[in-house]
Amino acid sequence: MLRLSLMKRDESSFGLRLLTYHKEGVDRIKQIPGRVWLEKERVWSISYDEKSLVYVFAVFQHDEVEIESGLYEDCQRLKSLVNERDAAAKVEEAVTNHAENIQQHALMRKREFDPSKLREQLRIRGYSAKTIKAYIGHVKRFYQYLNQQHSDFYSSSIQSYSLLLLDQNFSHAYVNQALTEITDIG
Repeated sequence: MLRLSLMKRDESSFGLRLLTYHKEGVDRIKQIPGRVWLEKERVWSISYDEKSLVYVFAVFQHDEVEIESGLYEDCQRLKSLVNERDAAAKVEEAVTNHAENIQQHALMRKREFDPSKLREQLRIRGYSAKTIKAYIGHVKRFYQYLNQQHSDFYSSSIQSYSLLLLDQNFSHAYVNQALTEITDIG
């Protein structure tokens, strides 16, 4: 994520400054029509019009933009762009979180343990028959645990499962072996 600052320069232009230098940021700024690099001020000068403001917000839509109060107070369109961007970001975040939760929930519901696939993977890795049997047992018990708990979150399930095993007085070596295989196939 890039960090940049916008400031009012005069009645016909505003300034854009990268707060930390990134070649990617400079490349994006160079896409803005009519921009001019002012070496002495170390700022990009951009035409102060609605088209340029919209363009800057489009080019840097997912980046952190600081706006000097003078520019913000002076430009009504800038205020609406900031509000639209904030609202869009909140909606996008909510939609993304919801979609991830649905996807994770669907994955957990679809998870069915197929020992033949795991057995095949372990044989390819060169594990002994006893180790394969132990790993399959660990994974089978973990899936049983998930089904009993109706768990929606894989990582928190792993943690609570490991605590359950420790509470049942299994050794740390046993729990570590179980977690190694569960996270390997997860």
